[in-house]
Amino acid sequence: MKKILIIGAGAIGSTLAYFLQKAECEVTLLTRNPITAQQISKDGIRIQTDQNSIEAVHVSATASVSDLQTDYDAVMIATRAYDLQEAVRSVMHIVGQNTLFFAMTNGNCLQMLAEEVGDTRAVGCSIGYGAERLSDNEFRIKIPGNLIVGMQDGYLPPSLSSLVACINKGIPCSITDNIEGTLYAKLLINSCITSVQVLTGQKLGEVLENERGKELFLGILREGVQVANAAGITVAPYANKINFYSVTKSGIFATVKRKLLISYLAKKYKDRTSASLEALKKGHRTEIEFLNGYIVKLGLKYGVPTPINQKLCFNIAEIENDPSLITPYNLNIVLGQ
Repeated sequence: MKKILIIGAGAIGSTLAYFLQKAECEVTLLTRNPITAQQISKDGIRIQTDQNSIEAVHVSATASVSDLQTDYDAVMIATRAYDLQEAVRSVMHIVGQNTLFFAMTNGNCLQMLAEEVGDTRAVGCSIGYGAERLSDNEFRIKIPGNLIVGMQDGYLPPSLSSLVACINKGIPCSITDNIEGTLYAKLLINSCITSVQVLTGQKLGEVLENERGKELFLGILREGVQVANAAGITVAPYANKINFYSVTKSGIFATVKRKLLISYLAKKYKDRTSASLEALKKGHRTEIEFLNGYIVKLGLKYGVPTPINQKLCFNIAEIENDPSLITPYNLNIVLGQ
């Protein structure tokens, strides 16, 4: 039985705890909120599988590091990206030297994690499912999906293979030797979907019905792919469906593929709302620096201009200070009149 510590009891952390407990792992969930910890420990984590069915599993949860055991096989960081370092440092003194750390955050935080725990212990993870919180201990899976994990330079220790075999009993999980490209693909799609929704306050379907919305969406992708090429990142197809290279090329075929992509996303995610937007309204920072900001940072490093992503980051920084600035007119501000 694998011992797994999950830090963060949001929608992803809690549902991961649910899946891994069902996979017969020994899971402990660490949260900052003692009320949430008490509720989960008492009633378990409940997943709404459809409108009339709810499944629950018991999960041990705590709000105190002093309650934790030692020698976990894995620590999964399911916090906001900007909280990752603090989360890692809070438990380093209680884990063994062979414990693997998983970055289950938005953006590509693998290098930041490796700087804390070492290259041979840092695991990146692309999360392919979506979930939402209904209460402290009840959640709904909005978008079914899988996990893809990997380590820098394709490193694959036996301990990771063993963990993935266990995880697979609860949720589909595979190993890639191109985790950088896999994480970058997820980062690209989030940089479009999440950031544009924060900018405009609209659902994705509404954004993509607007010609300026489509223009911004594709502009983010083009700059992102140009940066990846300069940085030597081979961007993986997102969800095995979206090839970013083919939709950002010039020519008739690429134009057709772009139209199909926009149509697919507008239909599939028509009513999708942004969790970052909802969090912003509650006073939390966005993770823009780990999404579009990451593209800008790499662009500066490799000499690739990223004016659209730069303007988007600037505007969202202003919105973080004053959410009343959220409006669809921001599309014109970012793209120019």
